[in-house]
Amino acid sequence: MIIDQIQISNFRSFDNCTVDLNNIQAIVGRNNVGKSNLLKAIRLFMEASKRLLDEDCFHHHDTEEPIRIRVRFVDLNEWERQKFEGWLYDDDTLTVERKFEKTGEDDYSIDRFAIVREPEPSWLKESEINGDNIEEWWEDQDALTVNGLDFGDELGTRRPQVGEWKEIASEFVSEHRDEIPFEEVKRPNPRGYKGVLKGGLPEFILVPAVRDVSEASKITKTSPFGQLINSVLSRVAEARRETVKEAIDDVDSLLNRGEDRLPAIEEFEADLNDSIQEVSDVELEIAMDIPELDDLLETAEVYARDGTRTPIEAKGHGLQRSTIFTILRVYSNFATQEEEASKSTIFAFEEPEIYQHPQSQRTLLSVFRDIADSGDQILYTTHSSHFVNVSRFDEVCIMRKEGTEADFRTEPTQVGMETVLEDLQRRHEKGTPDGVRNQYKNAFDARISEGFFADKVTLVEGESEKYILPIYARLLGYDFDRNNIAVVYPGTGKGQLDRLIRIFAGFDIPTYPIFDADGGVGSKTVEIAGLMGRDLSGVDSIETTIGDRLTIFEGELEDALEDEIDEYQEWWDEAGEEWGAYGKPLKHRYMAVQIENMIKDGADPEEVIPQTVQRIIRKVRDLDTAVDVFEGEVGEEAVVAAKN
Repeated sequence: MIIDQIQISNFRSFDNCTVDLNNIQAIVGRNNVGKSNLLKAIRLFMEASKRLLDEDCFHHHDTEEPIRIRVRFVDLNEWERQKFEGWLYDDDTLTVERKFEKTGEDDYSIDRFAIVREPEPSWLKESEINGDNIEEWWEDQDALTVNGLDFGDELGTRRPQVGEWKEIASEFVSEHRDEIPFEEVKRPNPRGYKGVLKGGLPEFILVPAVRDVSEASKITKTSPFGQLINSVLSRVAEARRETVKEAIDDVDSLLNRGEDRLPAIEEFEADLNDSIQEVSDVELEIAMDIPELDDLLETAEVYARDGTRTPIEAKGHGLQRSTIFTILRVYSNFATQEEEASKSTIFAFEEPEIYQHPQSQRTLLSVFRDIADSGDQILYTTHSSHFVNVSRFDEVCIMRKEGTEADFRTEPTQVGMETVLEDLQRRHEKGTPDGVRNQYKNAFDARISEGFFADKVTLVEGESEKYILPIYARLLGYDFDRNNIAVVYPGTGKGQLDRLIRIFAGFDIPTYPIFDADGGVGSKTVEIAGLMGRDLSGVDSIETTIGDRLTIFEGELEDALEDEIDEYQEWWDEAGEEWGAYGKPLKHRYMAVQIENMIKDGADPEEVIPQTVQRIIRKVRDLDTAVDVFEGEVGEEAVVAAKN
């Protein structure tokens, strides 16, 4: 069972929003936009504890309105389907809503709602089938029809009792489910529902971005260390539970009254009773409380030996964080080997990249995926490009602040697989989810994934642009890094540019492509231009164009640089002699460094930096909106080009 969708109302920075979730989901965005609030909302829903509530939990401290969190669970295993029988929205979906309301100075109420679908006709609704209604329906059997289906024919000649009517109605609904209209029903606080939720909903483990590591690393029922250790040990113990239980029973029989009790304890107890009889007519019994297996598992502690045996909470932050993820890797091994369906687990991590070097980050992401593939769910906030993947765009949610400072709210932006697939099928009349992923796999590396964290993306076809644009922009007083602009170079020519435009612009990230026409106007040039709102269909040639949304070079960037840099050939030769540079990108970088030196010596940047580059940088600076690549007329030229 995993969370497929969560709707949040009036909670912290969320006013009213919906977030779709996958079995593994990355939450990205700037600091203080509300990423962690999503994990806190899930925690509040899962634990439903008043200790997690205060006035800060209410959006802009508005306690007049309740907090509402609705969660839709999918992919239920057999154990979970049986556990929630009678409460499912459909065969494989469970929808639950909780309402949190301030009722006093420091008091709150928590209500739970079962969200189910029921047939629209009242005579098919289990909740309305009773003796009085049956008597009324029986008198007018001709009215018991829906969409041409006659329920009266199923009733026979004798009026059914309540149980019989319910059984007949259930069979009728099952047989004609696709033909009967249904309606959503919200049942408040149904009897027994609280216990069903507590026993059946996934376990939730939150590993926060460790500020005070000493608390997070203690082995307690609620700490990340404790929850992970107990989850792993409980899975280990499951296979040998009976063996361990028998051993505990043996200890109990040796220490407490019975045939196998240790003689020394038996004799000591007898001596006590002989003595007490001299002063009172009572019998004393020595009883020892033998813990249950689950109690023993909760006493686990982790020690680290690095010359000294020390509790893990006494070690450095990096080692503690690494230990948490090491436990997680062991958990993933047990989870993937487990055959019996049981209660699932939702893991939530704040910034898992903390204290992890790049290789460890990539390894940890693969562990996350193993756990997610085994049926559990992984949710995490991150600032690391190693934890997002352009081929897994649907597993990314970008959080942003919207509105004024006094009335801000957190809004999510997502690009679903269905959206991209529909766009692909519209353009090529074919496509599958696996095909989409494989197309984007060729465009993935950590540098490209930086685009998910940027305020703007400059997509470049050539490596020269990647090298020199940030240098010239800084010299012109518009530092790309400080303005959170990513220069993304796929490394495969312009063949990948249209795909990356669709993803980044789909996430509402203003995107500016720079590419070569290569002396003509091919289908790929037409397609990219069409995405950016420039119709080049039927055009045979094009001059260098520096537009508000894209730059197209008639030939190459090199042509413009050679025309506008007086020392071009001189510096070209020097780059080879001084830097050993043979390729164009490094030679163009050498030229940028020479121009930087001229500016340091007093030259005016606008006089010495190539005019073409200046114009491009100004266009990037002024770009403030993303094109709508999936809807509207902007993409029609791209559709025509792609089909041709």
